[in-house]
Amino acid sequence: VLTNGKELIIYERTIGNNAVKHIHIFLNKITDQNASKIHRLLQKIIYDLQNIDGLSTYFSSVSKISLIDEMSQSFFIDTFKFDEKTIFGKLVLGFIDLFNQTIDASDFIKGAYAYWKNSLARKPDKIPTTWKPFIAKKNSDMFKVMFCIETAQALLSRLIIAKACEDTEFPGLNISKFTIEKIPNYRGTIPYLGYPIVLINLLMEMRDQLIYSIFEEDIFSWWSDAFKKYSTKTSIELAQIRNDDTKEFCTNIGKIILTLYKFDFKEISGDPLGELYQQYFDR
Repeated sequence: VLTNGKELIIYERTIGNNAVKHIHIFLNKITDQNASKIHRLLQKIIYDLQNIDGLSTYFSSVSKISLIDEMSQSFFIDTFKFDEKTIFGKLVLGFIDLFNQTIDASDFIKGAYAYWKNSLARKPDKIPTTWKPFIAKKNSDMFKVMFCIETAQALLSRLIIAKACEDTEFPGLNISKFTIEKIPNYRGTIPYLGYPIVLINLLMEMRDQLIYSIFEEDIFSWWSDAFKKYSTKTSIELAQIRNDDTKEFCTNIGKIILTLYKFDFKEISGDPLGELYQQYFDR
């Protein structure tokens, strides 16, 4: 959007370096029809995570953002930076809650955390500034927060690979198609537990179709252990389950899938992913 107070120009970013000009008008000459068009162009896409038709519409209509230029890369980094208000930050907070809720009941989660802490984790010389609000907010020790950051990073990395495969038209790999076809829904309504279930199945599909070693279960797949008990339940049964402890986490899984889908990874200039990941641990 460009304006000097007298004129208004609205462009739509497209894949690659091109941009489509949708409107160029003098502000003192705007008609009702112009105003409606401007509203349509600038309004935020509204989607309902619990509606299968709305989810399908989102996947088919969302404008993709290429990572070919500096501005779009900056937007990508801001979207997934480590902050309480971003979707990545909310995912980390959700992992911390889920970890605290499930560790006592799961030998797999206990073992994964113990192995990571004793064999892989290294205490930083200085706690990064970005970590401190998470440690304080959840009253968790540094190692738990670090484990959940690495879990969220591992999941985001795998989803980016899956999305890149779709963007480059890799045969048989399509996040949107898989999600629409496989996510549990009852009469068009998606139970919130449907998102972690479809994500677990998507990662298994990627493991079988792409690179086994990247998508096989590892210590950072601990979160899936909390939802495997639901995998054999019907959509009706899932819709009847009320578990407020995991509802926000499940919702954020859906949001991160949809948020990531806005970006196109067919062409990438520079190393925005490396810069993003460095922010998680070095600041």
